[in-house]
Amino acid sequence: MSSESDQSSSSSSSSDSGGSGGSDSGGGSADWSSPSSGNDSTPEPPASTPYEPPPADANPYAPPTDPYVPPTGPYADPYVTAAAAAAYAPPGDPYAPPAGPYAPPAGPPGAPPYAPPGQWAGAPGAPAPYGQPYWAGPQPAPQGTNGLAITSLVTGILGFGCCLWVLGLGFGIAALRQIGRRPQQGKGLAVAGIVISCLWAVLTIGAVGLLAAKGDFDAFGDRTNVFSLKTGDCVKEKTGGPGEVSRRFTVVPCTESHYGEVFGSVPLPGGHEKDTGYPGELVLQDAAAKACVGRQYEYVADYLAIPRGVEVTNLYPDRASWKLNSRQFGLCLFESREPLTRTLRQDAAAATGEQRDYLAATSELNQVVDQWPLDEPTDATPGVYQDWARKLVNAAQTEKTKLNAVLWTDGPRAQVGPLQAELDQVIAHAEKVRKTTDLAVLEDEVLELEDLARGPADSKLRAALKLPTSAPDIRPASA
Repeated sequence: MSSESDQSSSSSSSSDSGGSGGSDSGGGSADWSSPSSGNDSTPEPPASTPYEPPPADANPYAPPTDPYVPPTGPYADPYVTAAAAAAYAPPGDPYAPPAGPYAPPAGPPGAPPYAPPGQWAGAPGAPAPYGQPYWAGPQPAPQGTNGLAITSLVTGILGFGCCLWVLGLGFGIAALRQIGRRPQQGKGLAVAGIVISCLWAVLTIGAVGLLAAKGDFDAFGDRTNVFSLKTGDCVKEKTGGPGEVSRRFTVVPCTESHYGEVFGSVPLPGGHEKDTGYPGELVLQDAAAKACVGRQYEYVADYLAIPRGVEVTNLYPDRASWKLNSRQFGLCLFESREPLTRTLRQDAAAATGEQRDYLAATSELNQVVDQWPLDEPTDATPGVYQDWARKLVNAAQTEKTKLNAVLWTDGPRAQVGPLQAELDQVIAHAEKVRKTTDLAVLEDEVLELEDLARGPADSKLRAALKLPTSAPDIRPASA
């Protein structure tokens, strides 16, 4: 066996050398014989090399191939089986979402696996992640204009009447809330209604503040602010007696049922000075009460023309009104315990000449008597009765002088003398009150004055002049 191999090797070598020598010696060339014509076991060259240039139509920007894919062709590793290649697969993405039951919810194409905090993936209005296209859910078509928005605009335009701007403001806010939750139009109408309503609110507040500063609220109803009352007005309500001005009254014709009648207004201390502090309730009440006495005799010259049950009262500003109102004054009113249906104003033109002379002569004394101190002599502040007695002396002397200046007819003239004598007694007792410091003497003299002031002689002169000698009833006897 070995000899055959040696012989084959030697013959092959000799043929190679012989061929070679023949070629060199002959100086010619011998064609290379086809491998197929010789030994069939010689391998063929590979069809392509790993360094072959890419095809002409290849994309130069295409991503590189997976470096983990095992080579094929003549360079394939014959020992790498399919199972081994699967065992050495490239590592997976450690940041990829988990598979299986914990996989993230599916979203639209290109959406990230997880949405930003507080939003679900693909929610309408959710911002698109970086590098991803924006995607929103389908939007429903608008369903007409919101009805509250239209109502807000209408009530806002008509705002001042019955304060409709309040409704316009409320409807506008409600409309904006509904439009935010519903696919409706009308946001512009709602905003316009709110703006117009707010303008009405500013105008209303400004108007109320201006009227409050002037003390005039007549434009807001049939009840009249006390600062707007005028002399001769009859009011339906009772005033409640002297007190601070903080109420409103209903003015009615004096022929209708009423309880009060305004007969004048009087100035108050500090009322015409700017930036003055509130004088106080007692100061204003005393000043108004004294000043209203004079206004009474201008409105009703005869004190006996005022019915029984009718009292004189007054109103004055409270602290708030004092600051807001530039017209600081007190009001003088008659207040009746029962309803009145006529005016108490007395027409002086209806009186005779002698009646007017008598009323003018007795007016000052009647005013002083009307200011009789309210406290008893033992309880009164020292000096109160003394000051009042001094005014009484002066008023009695003035009445005597005026009575003597009138040319009386026979009937009244007979009663003038006794009245002057009575006035002399009034002066004498008033002088004792003015000078005494003894409380017992003071009490006795005040009692004497109660009987003499407007005494019997005065009543007889009134009767001679055909004037009433007593106050009438509120309602006539026939009623």
